[in-house]
Amino acid sequence: MFGWSVAISGGFIAVGAPQADSGPAAGRGAVYVYAVGSGSNPSWTQEAKLVAADGAAGDHFGQSAALSSGLLVVGAPFADTGGRSNSGAAYVYRRLSAGSWTQRARIQALT
Repeated sequence: MFGWSVAISGGFIAVGAPQADSGPAAGRGAVYVYAVGSGSNPSWTQEAKLVAADGAAGDHFGQSAALSSGLLVVGAPFADTGGRSNSGAAYVYRRLSAGSWTQRARIQALT
């Protein structure tokens, strides 16, 4: 379900696909980042496909997304945390350079 969530900031758009498969992990999810070109008729080009480093089947990474100033936060509402099934997590990414986004943190509720 490409387009479940969409976030835009400056010249970037992040599009969530929470049911995307990654290898054998069905429903792991992904977020696609697009950058706009310059000129009189700019086009959007895919810059990155992001998946959670510790993602698992059914996490639905990309069900929510927020983007601002080179920071992207992605929700995975069914990620397991600390032995708790489907407790959810949020992942923080930073844009380092063109086409290069790196996962900086995984955030989850303590209780």
